[in-house]
Amino acid sequence: MAYNYKKMPFNLKIYPLEAILNACYIFADKAYFYLDFEGKRSNYLSVFLRLKNKNVKSLSFKGDFLGEVIQQTIRYLVSKRNKKIREYIVGKALYATWPATDDQLGDSNKETVLGYKKDLMQIATPWEEKHKSNASKNRKF
Repeated sequence: MAYNYKKMPFNLKIYPLEAILNACYIFADKAYFYLDFEGKRSNYLSVFLRLKNKNVKSLSFKGDFLGEVIQQTIRYLVSKRNKKIREYIVGKALYATWPATDDQLGDSNKETVLGYKKDLMQIATPWEEKHKSNASKNRKF
């Protein structure tokens, strides 16, 4: 490497690639990164970094970067572990907002499922149904 990059090897069995890439993204404003696998089937990823600001000490930056990689690794593992529960919660939330039709509910279940007794003021009635007779009279074409 001709540009004086500092090398930081990472074992991909310990640190997921996504976590390393996220850490590189977070520090992209402070350093230049070059990533390279050590061999074709290697479990090691070398991150070569060079600071953009030469006044910053590279040792403290490497520590900050390694701390961010560890933080992103934990975030990735927690996210992976909680994936099914997140999908379940989002699915339940979306299912609750799905509009039910009269065919699915039937007249007897309409009150209990939708949570209202009778729409006396026709708030839940679409505009077209309320003004069906007026709309056909006013049509000029």
